[in-house]
Amino acid sequence: MGGGGGDGGRAKNSSGHDAEKDRIFCSEAVPARLWLGGLAACGALAMVLLPRLFDVTWYMVFIALLCAPPFSVGIIYGTGLTDHNLASAVGKLAMFAFGPAGNGSITPALVMCGLVISVCSQATDLMQDFKAGYLVRARPRAMLVAQLVGALFSSIMAPSLFALYTRAFEIPGPVYKAPFGRVYRAMAIVATSGLDALPAHCCSLCAAFAALSFAVAAAAESPRCSAIKPLLPSPLAMGVGMYLGTSLAVDTTVGGLLAHRWRTSDPAGYAAFYPVVGSGLIAGEGLWSLPQVLLAIARVKPPVAIGFSSGGA
Repeated sequence: MGGGGGDGGRAKNSSGHDAEKDRIFCSEAVPARLWLGGLAACGALAMVLLPRLFDVTWYMVFIALLCAPPFSVGIIYGTGLTDHNLASAVGKLAMFAFGPAGNGSITPALVMCGLVISVCSQATDLMQDFKAGYLVRARPRAMLVAQLVGALFSSIMAPSLFALYTRAFEIPGPVYKAPFGRVYRAMAIVATSGLDALPAHCCSLCAAFAALSFAVAAAAESPRCSAIKPLLPSPLAMGVGMYLGTSLAVDTTVGGLLAHRWRTSDPAGYAAFYPVVGSGLIAGEGLWSLPQVLLAIARVKPPVAIGFSSGGA
């Protein structure tokens, strides 16, 4: 009886907290004229500056800016489910859309790819920030001011950190090989020939798997398929796994097993603290890169080095 009362009290308390978060988050709205004016101003600035800096036309920039918001909706939804930003995948599609317009030059494909990725990534990051603000009961207008301050400082910190990295390491080099630079350049070269440059049946396979993912997602949401719903895989999770490859396989697997153990052993503690613990682990891994750069500048060598080689070596 005591345990049931405690669970009921926690559920009631959780419901009250959610209602308070909803009230605070919905108490203020960002004026439409503000964000619409910001979109128009940034779009106009991009159409003026990018053609002056790169070999692109203003209407290429305009078309890219029109196409990016619909893609952002799907990326935001996927990021909310998986915590993986897939904006770069849409950027690769933009390469093949704008590559043939370059007349043999890879610059338009790379610039439009970067533009689409930037727009989609910013929309996704803003969604994540608003989610964090909702959890800590921050007001939307205060978050908007914080976003503007962060954008101002990032325009200073980003090039400064890049200069720090290039001073500490040779990029590309043995430590930071910058493999994505080669990948994107190779894809841009292929994109200049359009879809015909893709391997045989590539577009057919893409269309088939896209149709399959839609069918599985529709079946998962259909009441008629409720009996088999637990057996249906998540197309989005499968796509993320194929897209990321094995680079995060061990981390994701270990983290998922620990989260499952925590959720089954302490559901209330898991529901209350898993966002904080997960955010701390992600932030800790990212923050370590700065001490790594400083140690490399100081030419500090690790006391122990572990290497792997083949059995015949």
